[in-house]
Amino acid sequence: MSASDNSSPLAGLSVLVVEDHFLIAEEMCALVERLGGTVIGPMSKVSAALGALETAKPDLALLDVNLRGGAGLRRR
Repeated sequence: MSASDNSSPLAGLSVLVVEDHFLIAEEMCALVERLGGTVIGPMSKVSAALGALETAKPDLALLDVNLRGGAGLRRR
């Protein structure tokens, strides 16, 4: 399956990657690209991810729920 193939699962979609472990982030980015997506990031901090959202509008997000220095998800 080619990344430019329209049958790729993430073809034409942008994916925000938020992960603070370098090797995991790299693998997640590589997977998104293999599936035809465009990566935004990776970001290792919530503040950086929120900053990226000021200009980028991802279709999907892959979030680490336990980031060092702050939770990736917040309870309301």
